[in-house]
Amino acid sequence: MGEFILLDLERTIKNNIPAFWKGNKHGYTYKVDQAGVFQERTAKQIVKHDIKNETIAIPFELIQEYLKEMKLNERT
Repeated sequence: MGEFILLDLERTIKNNIPAFWKGNKHGYTYKVDQAGVFQERTAKQIVKHDIKNETIAIPFELIQEYLKEMKLNERT
């Protein structure tokens, strides 16, 4: 089982910037480093029960790789 962050498409599209769920489903953040990290089972349940299909689960490992790449690019 893995870990995931959740992306809210409605807020992302509305504000033209990625909007992530905070931990414990308490609001949203536009800063990926403040996004909640959800266990796979919980993330899948949240996505499945989103009536409007506006929530996407992204593997946390993928986000970590992206952030590392961003930091490397900042140095060059």
